[in-house]
Amino acid sequence: MSGEDRKKLDMTPEEMKRFGEAMKKEEFRKLLAEYAEEISNPENRKKYEEEITQLENERGMDIKFITPEPGHVIKSLINNKKKAFINICKNENIGKPTFTKENGPDRFGINWAIPHSLARPREDFDLKGEKCFVYDVVFHPDTYRMAQSNSKFKKLVHDTAIEAIEEHFNVTLDKKISTPKVKNNFKGVRTPTVVRTRREDGSTKTADDSDSILNSMPYPYDPNKTTKELTEEWVEKR
Repeated sequence: MSGEDRKKLDMTPEEMKRFGEAMKKEEFRKLLAEYAEEISNPENRKKYEEEITQLENERGMDIKFITPEPGHVIKSLINNKKKAFINICKNENIGKPTFTKENGPDRFGINWAIPHSLARPREDFDLKGEKCFVYDVVFHPDTYRMAQSNSKFKKLVHDTAIEAIEEHFNVTLDKKISTPKVKNNFKGVRTPTVVRTRREDGSTKTADDSDSILNSMPYPYDPNKTTKELTEEWVEKR
């Protein structure tokens, strides 16, 4: 293992020593292999999603899992300190962009509403092995296609992603962004988020703090509110 690898893992010499000793034990290697298989096995992910769906249904909610499809990556700075990579992604389950025309004596133009979904920020490493943060912002494929063909609309999509991250996660991002070349047009590991809608039938079960599996779901999450309600609250707050 190279020095760069150690830096990426962010392990101290003592931790490296303990890990090396553990790897000599057959039982530890077996557990490590089982864990790697568990988190990468599609069947396990399917089972996990089915369990979450059942819990949400008991609360009177329908959910859709949103797996981000790579688009491109933009890079910024958080509070002028740490690097931030923003994956601009797409998924059919996100709402399509809509617009309203504005006609008046003082103003004329088009107001766009661009639905999107966010995932909780996660730590990663840049090419130099330094810590950075990664955000996923997911849009409808129509939104992404329009951004690819129109530079002004692309800036609007980028601004929407940045403002959403700043508002939801209480950070400040540098508005001077760059578009780095990233392998597979995606930084890090793809993580599903969810879109929640209220069921028309059945009663709603009140949220309980003991439901840690739901409280740890990808952002945004409120056990008693739909994704639409959360988005409307955010828009109204702005």
